[in-house]
Amino acid sequence: MPCTPLPTAVELVVALLSMLVILAVGASARYVGLFTPSRREVVNAIAYYIALPALVFSATAAQPLSDIVSTRLVVGVSVAMLATIAIAWLVHQRESDVGVRSVATVQSYHSNFGYLGIPVVAMSFGDLATARAGLILGVGSLIQIAATVTVLSTLTGAAASIREEVRNVLLNPVILTLLLGLSVSAAGLTVPSTPATVIERIGDTALPLALLVVGATFTVQAGTIRYRTLVTVIAVKILVMPAVALAVFLLVGADAATVRAGVVMFAMPTAVSTYVFAVELGGNRHVASLNVVATTVVSIASLLLVVELLTALT
Repeated sequence: MPCTPLPTAVELVVALLSMLVILAVGASARYVGLFTPSRREVVNAIAYYIALPALVFSATAAQPLSDIVSTRLVVGVSVAMLATIAIAWLVHQRESDVGVRSVATVQSYHSNFGYLGIPVVAMSFGDLATARAGLILGVGSLIQIAATVTVLSTLTGAAASIREEVRNVLLNPVILTLLLGLSVSAAGLTVPSTPATVIERIGDTALPLALLVVGATFTVQAGTIRYRTLVTVIAVKILVMPAVALAVFLLVGADAATVRAGVVMFAMPTAVSTYVFAVELGGNRHVASLNVVATTVVSIASLLLVVELLTALT
């Protein structure tokens, strides 16, 4: 199989700067009233139900099933995720405010796998790594959502249904499209060139649409910044989590595509959905919002280093 050319450092810098610009456009549009909640929901729906599934299907259906499915991937994701959850739990034990501690713990490991992770892997490392990223989304989402609901409900005392959240993951359009793509791959079918090109072009819109939505959700309330908590969340999420992932994937002997996809996915910022979980399950919503903003901005800067390191190592 031909190797997908990797982006140069200059191309990555331009791409990452453009990500910051799109984030700023989304935030500015919301601030001036152009990106109303109803419009944001429309863009969110297009990204969630159309663009992201198209990206995952395009990457998965074109790859042989034997190249996508990997026991080492499943083991690596599970071990790295559980290790980071344990680290996050221990790091934030000293926080006396349970609303803050619950949110800080969750946002130290709960990654934005779908909206940002898969598109960034696609931009950086091509179709095979993107197909592996789709599997990471499936395995990682089940683990982190179950853990997030458990942590928030345990610390805050709020009622929650892990079964319902897991069901939502299984019905996620990206996960369903991943299964469809794997089925096409397993059957040895080939998507005709014209539909395949259209699906690929639709998938190319996933990252900019996702960034617009993330930018439009940014809210920071004056006087609510807890600097120590913020720095700790950023450190665990942006530095510790991808480092743990790199160590685990190398330890289990994963191939280059899995290492690249896994580490980049684990280097993603805190998922926007954690804000929703915090609101619903008694976490501190202001801390949750700020952590999403901060980890997203910092991760865009750190991704250049992550991708360059992975290119050199693998």
